[in-house]
Amino acid sequence: MKLSDASNQLENRLKETTNKSERKVYQTLLGVISNLDERELTAKEQESIEKAMEGLNLGGGEGTSLRMLKRSRYRFMKFLKDEHCLTPQGHYTELGMAIGLLAGTALAPLIENSIGMSMGVSLGIGLGMLVGLIVGRRMDKDAEKQNRIIKTR
Repeated sequence: MKLSDASNQLENRLKETTNKSERKVYQTLLGVISNLDERELTAKEQESIEKAMEGLNLGGGEGTSLRMLKRSRYRFMKFLKDEHCLTPQGHYTELGMAIGLLAGTALAPLIENSIGMSMGVSLGIGLGMLVGLIVGRRMDKDAEKQNRIIKTR
């Protein structure tokens, strides 16, 4: 399926639906497709992306549930990340904050023992998320410099 055909089908489905969640999925996919359309892709990249677009089931009609749409969007974004090293905007920031949250929670007892305050958990989580935010933003900026970011809207 060509990118322009997929874009047209998504726009038609977006006009037809009244469900807010479905609209969000369609708008995200439209943003990704328009961003891919603006990129200078090789013929091989274009072909593999168009082949993956077939799995989106855009012509599904009434039988397509919201859950299936979200799954298709997830699989397509995973394909772009794995095969073409393209990540959505803010991906590394979200990942860094999640890892920071986990690390801060794990280090909270150490902070609590060393400071002697009962605020070890909240301080650990806060510091972990801050470090994760900084590292994730830096990684997002590096990916943007390398033109590996897909803007979804």
